[in-house]
Amino acid sequence: MQNESLIWGALAAFYNKFSGLINLLLIVTLSSIGRALYTGGTGKAIFGDLLICYVIVAVISPHIPPVIFGLEINERDVAAVVGILGVHGMRQLLSFAVKKKTGIDINKLGVQNENK
Repeated sequence: MQNESLIWGALAAFYNKFSGLINLLLIVTLSSIGRALYTGGTGKAIFGDLLICYVIVAVISPHIPPVIFGLEINERDVAAVVGILGVHGMRQLLSFAVKKKTGIDINKLGVQNENK
């Protein structure tokens, strides 16, 4: 029993020391698995969409301000919006934000690259 608590303590200390690197590794791994599954059939696409949306929520949640236009926003709200929009909706939202900020339409950039 004492050995078990020592192992968990060692794992916790290791994670505390390298948490940033471990989190990045998990994000990249889940994104890659989600992208690979997203190109499969309907069931695989749904599971891939789930993984990619999970990664999106994990990455953007810390950067969302707690109050937007007088509305209190928490992680559950962000997760619900990303889940409802899905990967395609998030892509359209990102495309809209980039076009509004920079004037560059990234949807047209993708079409030009496919034609080359």
